[in-house]
Amino acid sequence: MTTSTCAFYYSKPAPDFGGMAPETPPGIIWGQGTPAAVEPFTIVNKGSLYMEVNGTDDESHCWMKVDEGGDAADFVKLVTTPYNVAQTYVDTELHGWELAQTANFISGGSIVGLNIVQTTGGTAGTWAAPLYCKVVQGTTKNVNGYITAGEFELSFSALASGNLSDHFVITLNYLNNDPNIANVQDHAYIALRDYGTASECRNLFWFADLETLGSVNTRIISNAGAAYETNCNTAIRIQVGTTPYWILATSTAP
Repeated sequence: MTTSTCAFYYSKPAPDFGGMAPETPPGIIWGQGTPAAVEPFTIVNKGSLYMEVNGTDDESHCWMKVDEGGDAADFVKLVTTPYNVAQTYVDTELHGWELAQTANFISGGSIVGLNIVQTTGGTAGTWAAPLYCKVVQGTTKNVNGYITAGEFELSFSALASGNLSDHFVITLNYLNNDPNIANVQDHAYIALRDYGTASECRNLFWFADLETLGSVNTRIISNAGAAYETNCNTAIRIQVGTTPYWILATSTAP
């Protein structure tokens, strides 16, 4: 195996401790360039760290060995602040935190990409949120498209669509097992609050890509005028159990 002339041990693994030792201890390597299929990258154990001293500015410079395949892919770059990691950067989109999961279901099992559980303690708190998202635009306009604090997408292929059961873009679960808060007035599945001094957010919904009129059974916005009210040309479909309901509206201003 070829030995790298640009990577060196900072902390060399200790000798094998004998038959009682489960694995050879990991080592720490430093050098120039990314990991390669040469020594010392190939001979250190999983868990070993590599410090890239000539990496790109403002990116992570720490790698960890996570596999023993004998190739450069055995090392993955560890994400540190700031999150501008080259592995997740493409020309048109920069990911601050990249999580790509491929998982197989088993019978009765569930799959979660990111699980956050927050348990509150103490007293006299103000508010709590296991996930808080905020976008702050700079002093100049730097986005020509749109800005959103959160975006969710549900995607499935035509090949698998026939096997789907219920599917939702967002599911909101309210688990209230405390009868003492049954009569609290301020509670809802979604709370809309405006903290700005200039109230310009006047729309509850904006259907930007659902303007094609079609059957009321298949469209969120539907041409329900002929079927329900002669002066109604749009509708929002709501399903309660198995019964559909519609909020009918007209495009003519009152």
